[in-house]
Amino acid sequence: MVSPARLFAAEQLSKGKLLSRAVGTSLVLGSLAGVLASGLEAGFDLLKARVPGYSPSSNLTTMIAFGSPAAFALVSIAGSLAFVLVTAVIVELTQRLLGETWMSTIIPALLLALASARISGVGFRALLLNLFSSFLVATVLVRVYQSRGFLALFVLTIVVTVLEVGTRVYFVGDPSMVLQSSLMMGMIALFVLVGLWACVREPLKKRFSAFGLG
Repeated sequence: MVSPARLFAAEQLSKGKLLSRAVGTSLVLGSLAGVLASGLEAGFDLLKARVPGYSPSSNLTTMIAFGSPAAFALVSIAGSLAFVLVTAVIVELTQRLLGETWMSTIIPALLLALASARISGVGFRALLLNLFSSFLVATVLVRVYQSRGFLALFVLTIVVTVLEVGTRVYFVGDPSMVLQSSLMMGMIALFVLVGLWACVREPLKKRFSAFGLG
């Protein structure tokens, strides 16, 4: 069901080829896209807070019940894997039916937005803004999958989860939770660094070989 080309980076990672160019590109672009998606969500949360009838939803209570941001993040990431699989199937089916057209991006994004939009207020404006923000984020997810594949989308969901948990932990203010959150933020930075090294490693080796240093 899923395109082999879009599974290539994930297959490379499963074979232990962490420093392959495909894996590196997925790590870097997936992380950057995750930051973009989180930024869109945060920006629209500020806009929605100004709309009459809006009531913010939060996973803060659930995270506290877990007692550990890391445990909460792991459970969320496991759920994200199922979400990525569903997204992949929706996008692949849409492209098979419609081909490589702009509708093959719009329709999956709209379906994902309708399925994942949080009911966070009453009133037409609050609901419309909530749906629009979910649609924009879903469009980012669909485009990342279409252009970079399964692994990049999974990395995106990990980054979004970690950044969301980090934001919630900031408001709790518990030192141990803040430490765990900081370590998870460091993991995102590690994704980017490893990805960048994987992308530039081969060109650098060729450059050094050309000068007789390889």
